[in-house]
Amino acid sequence: MKLIPAFESLDDSQREDFLSYQVVVRDIGKVEDELVREIFRRINLTKFKLEDIEIHNAIYDGQFIKIAKELAEEVALEDFGVFYESEFTRMADIHFFLQVMSTIERDGYFPRDNEVEKCVAEFNEEYKNSHRTKSKILNSMSIIKNLGLELDSIWFRKSCFFTLVVELCWASDIPDDIADRLNSFDAIVMSSKGKKDTDHGKFYHAMYSGTNDRKSRIIRSENFRKYILL
Repeated sequence: MKLIPAFESLDDSQREDFLSYQVVVRDIGKVEDELVREIFRRINLTKFKLEDIEIHNAIYDGQFIKIAKELAEEVALEDFGVFYESEFTRMADIHFFLQVMSTIERDGYFPRDNEVEKCVAEFNEEYKNSHRTKSKILNSMSIIKNLGLELDSIWFRKSCFFTLVVELCWASDIPDDIADRLNSFDAIVMSSKGKKDTDHGKFYHAMYSGTNDRKSRIIRSENFRKYILL
């Protein structure tokens, strides 16, 4: 993401260019908030300028996205080194929690963000599972924080971190030696780069290629349950 300099740091010429920039404004009069959101949604259907999460945030202000925002405030994702600092300005943390929540709500993995906006819209007015889902995610994040994993662990790569959080939310029993299992699995996976016919080799591939595809998410999930939870 390109950082924008502060107005105070601009020279006279740059300030003049900035202040003389013409902005087109259309007055739509006094209308209901719902109509304003619908107009905004239609303008941004191409998703050219804004990230999906920024559009969701502007259109919806209900229960589902509210829980994601609360999680983003209560969990310091920056401590795990999963996202770049610049990504937080584009609401990457809220988007991440929306992905986790949607996966839990749908009780299974889906490709990319296919179900996120559907969940945001479906549970905008009422989200009955809000407390249960939020509790599961907070518990999962607490477990991860106490594992003592190194910051260069594969589990702090975006794809694996997503798997780790979701699977811990679903797990009915957490092994006492889970940290050792995660570290051991990490070492074997990193040595299995070219071994696509093995479980660890498949996980390696799913960690780097097509990471948001349903197939890759399922491969990571199956390996996690087989080698970490069983």
